[in-house]
Amino acid sequence: GYFKNTYQEKQDERSWDPFTKAFDRNTWNVDLTHKENIEQGKIHAPVPAYNDPNYYIAGDHNEWKSRQSSVFTIKADIARQLNRYHHLKIGSRYAGTKIQVFETVVYSEADLWIDYYDAQPSQISAYIQDKIEYAEFMTDVGLRLDVYRFDSRYPADWEDPFESSDDGGIKYGSVELDPDFMRFVYRDTLHNLVNQEAFLEEQRFSFFPKKKNSIKPMAKSVLSPRFRISYPIEEYGKVHFSYGHYSQIPPGNNLYQGTAFDLRARIRQVGNPNLGLEKTVASEVGITGQLANDTMFGVTCFMKNMDNLTDIRFIDIGQYSYYHFVNTAYAQSRGVEFVLQKRESEFSRFSGMLTYSCAMAKGNRLYWDGEYVDHESRTAGYQWLNWDQRHRFSMLFNVKFPFGIDIDGIGRWASGLPYPETPNRRSYRGSKRYPSTYNFDLILNWKLNLLLDIPMSLFLDIRNLFNTKNLYNVLDPEMYEIYGRPMYSNKRTTPRAWSPPRQVMLGVMMDW
Repeated sequence: GYFKNTYQEKQDERSWDPFTKAFDRNTWNVDLTHKENIEQGKIHAPVPAYNDPNYYIAGDHNEWKSRQSSVFTIKADIARQLNRYHHLKIGSRYAGTKIQVFETVVYSEADLWIDYYDAQPSQISAYIQDKIEYAEFMTDVGLRLDVYRFDSRYPADWEDPFESSDDGGIKYGSVELDPDFMRFVYRDTLHNLVNQEAFLEEQRFSFFPKKKNSIKPMAKSVLSPRFRISYPIEEYGKVHFSYGHYSQIPPGNNLYQGTAFDLRARIRQVGNPNLGLEKTVASEVGITGQLANDTMFGVTCFMKNMDNLTDIRFIDIGQYSYYHFVNTAYAQSRGVEFVLQKRESEFSRFSGMLTYSCAMAKGNRLYWDGEYVDHESRTAGYQWLNWDQRHRFSMLFNVKFPFGIDIDGIGRWASGLPYPETPNRRSYRGSKRYPSTYNFDLILNWKLNLLLDIPMSLFLDIRNLFNTKNLYNVLDPEMYEIYGRPMYSNKRTTPRAWSPPRQVMLGVMMDW
C-alpha cells in the first residue's frame, strides 16, 4: 500500500509583543470557569523548558512548519496446515518511508529554533512460526528477522562535528532554505530593505553548518527467537512457559530532529541516525488449575530485561555544546501475578475476575531527556523507575438479570508510584512515593427491542462511582513535603494534580 501525508502551518503576520508580561498576575484561575478565564486573558503555564515567568500573550505557537511524509508497504503472509500436528506460518514485509520536515519556532526575539531533515528510512522483516499441537503438549516456535536502514547523515566525530571556514569559524551552507520560510524568519528585516530578493539569496545557505566527515549509518539487523510451550497437569491444570526476544526502532524525533545542527536556540537536541534498536528479552512461567467447573486459578511469574534504550548525552564543545541521543539506558522488571476467574454457568449469571500483581522496575534512566533536564544528576547503576508500582489489585464482574439488564463493575487499587525528590532533578530513590490510588466504575445496561427489531440499549455509565480523589501529580515535591498538598513554588495549584471527579453518563445505543 501507499500512503502520503502533507502538513503545513504558517503564522506570518501575527505579533507576539510584548514578551514579558508577568505570568503570576495572569495565571489560570481554578475558581473561574474555562470561559471566564479566556475572557479575562488568563493563560496556562508556558512550556516548562524555560525557568522564567514570561509567556506570549497571544498565539502560543509563533511558528512556520512544512512536513511531508509518504509510506510504501508490501506485505505477504502464507499459512498452511502441514499435518494434524503442525501449522506453519511464513511472512515478510517491506516498508519504505520518505520524510521531509522544515520548521521554525520563535520562542523570543533572541531565541529562534530551526530544524530541517530529509530522510528515507526503510525496514524489511521476515518471520517463520510453527504451531505444534500434541495431546501431551502444545508449543509455538518462531524466528523473526528485522533489518532497518535509518538513512540521513551525521558527523563521524560527535565532538568535532563542523567544518571550519577560512577564518577559523564554522562553515555554513549545508541546506538551502525554503523562500517562504526565509520570508517568515526575516519578515521584520525585509520591511526595511529595497532589494529583498538579493538579501534572501545571500541568506539562503546561512543557517545550518556543514557536517565534518559526514557518514551514513549502517543497516541495523536483529534476529529474534520466540518460544512458548504449555502442557497439562493431570486433568484440570496446565503449566506454561514462554521466552522471546523483541525489538523496536527508537522514536523518529530521536533519529532525525536537530540533525541540521542549528545551534542558535537554547534547545540544542541533536538526533542520532545511527541509534541502535531498543531490545527486550521477556520470559514467564506459570501454572493454572481448575477449582470448579466454572472457576480457575493461576499464578504467573514474569521477567523483562530492556537494553539499548534511548538516552541523551551532553557533548561539551564550549560555545556550541549540545545534547545528542545514544543507546546507553537499560531497565529490568520482575513480578508475579495471581488470577482468580469465574465464568458464567448454567446455574449462575455471575462472572468476574480478581487479579493481584506484585512487581518492581529498576533502570539507569527514567526519561529519555533526563540528562537534558539535569546532566549533572547522572547516576551509576540501578534506581527505581517512575513506573515502579509494587502492588496492583483489580476486580471486574458482570451480573445478568432478567429483562436484558446487565451490571458491570471495574475496581482498581494500586500502591503509589515514586516521584522525584526535587522539581528539577529526575532522581527516584524510592523514598518518596505517591499515596495509593483507588477507583471504581459501574455500568448499567438495559437491552431493548422497540424499533423495527433494531437492537437498542439504555446505559448508565458512572466513572469514579465513589468520587475518590487520587493524587496524580505533586507538582513541586519540595512544596508538597512542606504543605502536604500539591502546589507549585509560587503556592498555586491546579485541578490537573488530582484524578477526575465522578462522571455520570446516560445514553442510548443502537446497533444495525
